[in-house]
Amino acid sequence: MEEPEYLWICVCSAAGAFLAWPHLEHHFGVTQSDTWMDYLDALGVGAFCVIGVQNGIRAGVPCAAAVACGMFTATFGGVVRDVLMQRPVRILHSYTDIYATTALAGATTYMLVKMAGLPVAVRIVSGVAVAFGLRIAAVKYDLRLPTYAGPVLVHGVGTCSTTISPVTGSKPAGPGFFKPKQDDLSSSVASVNAAKHVPAGSFAALAKGDAGDGVRPPLAEMTNAAVASVARLFR
Repeated sequence: MEEPEYLWICVCSAAGAFLAWPHLEHHFGVTQSDTWMDYLDALGVGAFCVIGVQNGIRAGVPCAAAVACGMFTATFGGVVRDVLMQRPVRILHSYTDIYATTALAGATTYMLVKMAGLPVAVRIVSGVAVAFGLRIAAVKYDLRLPTYAGPVLVHGVGTCSTTISPVTGSKPAGPGFFKPKQDDLSSSVASVNAAKHVPAGSFAALAKGDAGDGVRPPLAEMTNAAVASVARLFR
């Protein structure tokens, strides 16, 4: 290990937060939903995505790999946290505001500024600023990645389709968290002109108390329009 200071920073920060948090809540009314927590988290994403991309450059890896190093450095601590807590890994699904994407953007910005030949200070400020700004925008405006719409369960034939919704209850999420069984669904049949769609993964979202809304690009609509345009060319 060439830079043990990062290990000591992590150990001391984790120990300090663990020991001090109950007292901060009790005596100062600090909560996890405080706005300043989001700002500090965004600053951390910006700082560590730049540190990661810098280490990738020092290691002599290709440009794309260095950018990936920046994203991994800024986000994989959360992956370890989610795995240890046995909950869905935050950055591996789109039913929450963007996070890894902001780190990826910050690391990419650093590389682009480096390729432009600008000083190191400008690269650092640019990378941190982009990641920080995107992360704050994601929190404020609920920005999310697009998800492709999956089909609802079809009941019968013709124009009848089944609208599905998760059954609320105390059943814990297990290995099939992202693939709910038929027993976990309640169905109602409605006559429609075409089969409707529900966002893929919406069951996982609702199980986490997330309605699956937010601001996201209309990926399904864009894909359908593109396919229809191509199909018309071959008619």
